[in-house]
Amino acid sequence: KVQQGTIDALMRDHDVIAVATMKSGTVPEVQQHLAQAGLRWRVLNDPESELARTWKVRGVPKMYIVDGRGQVRFQMSGYTSGIELRARLWFAEHF
Repeated sequence: KVQQGTIDALMRDHDVIAVATMKSGTVPEVQQHLAQAGLRWRVLNDPESELARTWKVRGVPKMYIVDGRGQVRFQMSGYTSGIELRARLWFAEHF
């Protein structure tokens, strides 16, 4: 919830995909939450937390910046400011 505004702002300029793990609730619960919060996020449901295990997610929020070649350029755990995310996105796009 703390990062909803930051994610909404980033979605205007970048492709963003949220992953809902089993801790997020069932697929209908996640969809209901998005609708009630007025969020138009693209969400990949990971009900068995397979992606979380593969990507070694130990806590949330966890953010990854993945470049156009599918390479993870940065990963952040916990709260990350919009400025920090935008700086890392800029760096990933230019270097």
